[in-house]
Amino acid sequence: SVQRAGTRHWRRGADTEGHVANFVESEQILEVVPASALPPASPSTSMDLFGHPQGGRHALASFVQVRGSIPLLWTELPNVNYKPKRVIAPPEVQGPVLARHMTSLVEQYKGVIAINLINQHGGEGKLAALFGSEAEAVTHTLSGLRYVAFDFHANC
Repeated sequence: SVQRAGTRHWRRGADTEGHVANFVESEQILEVVPASALPPASPSTSMDLFGHPQGGRHALASFVQVRGSIPLLWTELPNVNYKPKRVIAPPEVQGPVLARHMTSLVEQYKGVIAINLINQHGGEGKLAALFGSEAEAVTHTLSGLRYVAFDFHANC
């Protein structure tokens, strides 16, 4: 993450501005060109930006996926134990942080579906519950945002 740099186990959560650790953007671009829609190429045929004869019909689509640490004020303190201690800031300070993060995503990407893949039980349960309740509150005030809790550990 450019705004919240650090290695995975040493940097978690968000800062007060809503910048999250381990933020990554991936884009897939799909181009569909039906063979029947392309005229035969000749030396005099001018090509478009994609190397296809001008006038050829094709469709272009883009799918952008972003991921990052849960956008709340929390951290894990690395130590020699398998499961480091998780420290979560009080709920009353979480809303503005999550709202800043989600607002910046919606402004940049327009429609956003936030999928929570964290384990909904066990050691991550408190963090999952807090993220869920805060995200539900933000979706009521921020147009273009949808929140989905998907317990990856229970379903996959």
